[in-house]
Amino acid sequence: MKTMLRASALLLILCLTAVPALAAGEVSFEGTVASDASVRVAAPIGGTVDTVNLIAGQRVTEDDAVLSLAGTKVYAAQSGTVTGVFAAAGDDLDAVATRYGAALYIEPEYGFTVSATTDKAYDSAATRLVHIGETVYLTGSATSKLRGSGVVTAVNGTSYTVEIREGEFQLNESVRVYREETLASTCRLGTGSVARVDPVAVTATGSVLKMCVKNGDAVRAGDVLFETLDGTWDGLYAAGTDVAVPTSGIVESVSVSAGDAVRKGDTLAVIHPDGSLYVSFSVPETDLGSVREGDAVELEFVWKDDETARVPATITWISHMSDASTGETAYEARAAFTPDADTRLGMNVIVYLTQS
Repeated sequence: MKTMLRASALLLILCLTAVPALAAGEVSFEGTVASDASVRVAAPIGGTVDTVNLIAGQRVTEDDAVLSLAGTKVYAAQSGTVTGVFAAAGDDLDAVATRYGAALYIEPEYGFTVSATTDKAYDSAATRLVHIGETVYLTGSATSKLRGSGVVTAVNGTSYTVEIREGEFQLNESVRVYREETLASTCRLGTGSVARVDPVAVTATGSVLKMCVKNGDAVRAGDVLFETLDGTWDGLYAAGTDVAVPTSGIVESVSVSAGDAVRKGDTLAVIHPDGSLYVSFSVPETDLGSVREGDAVELEFVWKDDETARVPATITWISHMSDASTGETAYEARAAFTPDADTRLGMNVIVYLTQS
């Protein structure tokens, strides 16, 4: 009799133990992939946007070059020889100019002029009227055999300036100026003295992106001397024109297009970093007793065909305020997981409570 009672009791215990496991189904919730952080892609320096290889929703990898800035070219205003190059790539041009007066200097191709007047011109109306741009002929003193020519570059009343194009005259040398190559006295336009043309200072603003010339180079008017970008770089060296993303993640938005002007620090794009992705899901009030912050859960991504391919996750947060948008009393919860290259914002996910 005792044996039968013991057997009956044991059977009852087994039944009671098994019933909950059989009756209780697997608890799950519907959720989506979301992000709780964003990172700006900021312009490292000012300039004009050249290329944009970025669109919203794109996945990017840290240090990917996704935009580029176009530099501003600085050209030679006249032909000559480059001298006194004081700027280098990465330099702040304002600071260079403060110290040296310019980024570089050009000694003009024609380095001497004649500062002349018509005071000793032949006494006629024609010889007392000098024209900018006309070619004139030069000679030294009455006993000098030195000859040359030049072009009138400025006129101010009875005074005018001649740029010497031919002839090797000495600094401060006195010369006579003629309208005709015959040097006839009737075409004398006056007299003057030889002066040196100062080197041309080349200045710009911003920072040097690239120097295109070096000391001693011969340049023609219109040649590129260097390229600049607006503002200054952080650090001692030019970082180039490419703009890289600071983190891996998903692009939320792109704020610029090719041709846009930007300043240092302007937002070019916004990225949701991989570390900011989580699964958001709603927990009905009746299920609050089943979930706790720190609980392990499993995620099933709806788009995957394999229902057994679940991803481990951990509940990191459960709201203390109900979510009215669900139409029932429910509370938002979040689960942290490690995303892979296939993870996309807004993906539908089923969150399963791990059976203990």
